[in-house]
Amino acid sequence: MKARGPISAALAAILAVGVAGGANAAEERREAAKVEISIEATESAVKGKVSSSDQDCKSGVTVRLFFKDGGPFQEVARDGTTFRGKYKINGPSGAVPAGKYFSMVKQKPGCEPAVSKTIKVPGA
Repeated sequence: MKARGPISAALAAILAVGVAGGANAAEERREAAKVEISIEATESAVKGKVSSSDQDCKSGVTVRLFFKDGGPFQEVARDGTTFRGKYKINGPSGAVPAGKYFSMVKQKPGCEPAVSKTIKVPGA
């Protein structure tokens, strides 16, 4: 019986450290970084920038461009961001068609999703 006392005490100590370690691991998980995305149109392209305090949330992420002209919004193009978070999608035939546009990035581990404002490109 006396041999069980030290073993039980050691086991209890190990379990207590394990439980405390699990609590610390949960505390170490960080919240997803905030992400913002801007959009603007020129005569020949739609461009913008993905901004975040976390470099992984703005560099090399896929931006999806959506377009609407009378019907529902449809995804029309994708582009990857530069190291600084910039993206640029050239218009077909060198011009950006008239209509409404917005861009977005999907959520990824450690990063929130983001949707730009909707902009309107007037007809020529």
